[in-house]
Amino acid sequence: MTRVLLDANVFVHAVGGDPVLRPACQGVIAHLAAGRLAGEASSLMVEEVVHVRHRRNGDRALAVRDGRAAAALLTLHPVEEQVLEGALEAFAVHERLEVRDAVHITTARRHGLTIILSTDRGFDGIADVRRVDPADHAAVEALVTA
Repeated sequence: MTRVLLDANVFVHAVGGDPVLRPACQGVIAHLAAGRLAGEASSLMVEEVVHVRHRRNGDRALAVRDGRAAAALLTLHPVEEQVLEGALEAFAVHERLEVRDAVHITTARRHGLTIILSTDRGFDGIADVRRVDPADHAAVEALVTA
């Protein structure tokens, strides 16, 4: 089973209204739930899901439910001092990378993950990690059948 790092936007888009991203991200979540993909993330990713969901709908209980649902499908990794330091270094040198995403990249590297499922093109061109867009059905299926 392929191990992948999940970005928060996969979970956020799965409950969103985008006609392309919503079903694509729901498909990724279905693969995680069925055990066809092994999803991992930094613990910060759950905070990000809760933050975005609360900002968009104002419902704290719903935001927490969505965060817990995401966490239940993943192996979560703590944001340790070494991860934080690596993230700050990555943020300093990659102009397209947001600081939370730098934490995700550093988490991937620290745990031997080379694939990140994300709609965020800011991950493109980062050494050692290949971004797979959930809307790229062929690429997602290749991960599932690998």
